[in-house]
Amino acid sequence: MRICLTAIVIALIANKIKATPVESRENEPFGVTEREQSSLPPVTLHGRLVYGRFPLLHFVKDPSPAEITQQVITSLRKFVRELKGFISPDTFRFVSFQRMAEHFGSTLRELEGLLKLGKHSEEAQQRLAYSKNLYLTMTRAAINMRRFLPLENTGNIAISHMSLIQLKALALYDSRGEFHTTLAHSVRRIMCLKQDVNSWEAAFNNQRNVHFLTELIFTDLVEKTRAQIRALENKIPRDREFWSQEGLPRDGDFFCLA
Repeated sequence: MRICLTAIVIALIANKIKATPVESRENEPFGVTEREQSSLPPVTLHGRLVYGRFPLLHFVKDPSPAEITQQVITSLRKFVRELKGFISPDTFRFVSFQRMAEHFGSTLRELEGLLKLGKHSEEAQQRLAYSKNLYLTMTRAAINMRRFLPLENTGNIAISHMSLIQLKALALYDSRGEFHTTLAHSVRRIMCLKQDVNSWEAAFNNQRNVHFLTELIFTDLVEKTRAQIRALENKIPRDREFWSQEGLPRDGDFFCLA
């Protein structure tokens, strides 16, 4: 009996000594293995930090205007491509719609960060073209969503995000494709977009929840800037003539893009 036990012990010791490096590595503590797997190259880690973790983009060094413009264009292209694929009748599924609705939030933060970074870029005309393309695509998406499914909570989320992106992106530009330099100009553009907000309600048959969402978005943008608008009235003569006493443009005094 002792001989058998001794033989078993010797066999176990020999097997332990002959264990391969791969087997030994599998028996290492979990924490060590986790550290090895998370040691990404510096470039990859930097990319994950910039695009995957933060709502607004951060860079180690200030990007050039050309780099900023390229990032804006790339982001808008990706978003437009995803929307076009999303509204395709052949590929539409409710699960896909739900996934896209959840994705709108992170996309909104990315676009806001890109637009802030691109504020000082010299190639505003290119971004204007993509913002118009984005607006037209979102309008088509709204019409298609109305046809595909009844407006419920998930639809409200997607619509509110798309409306907010539309207002924030287009309100940054003037008719020449340049960024607005004063708050008054930006709010002037937002007032022009009120007719687009009304068109969203018409596309969804003036349903009560859509009216609430669009009015909430529009009111928030105007109310938060009304005090600053009045301050600008005292500094800019032509704005004193343009704005009414309520801090809103007079009817017929502004030109809206088609």
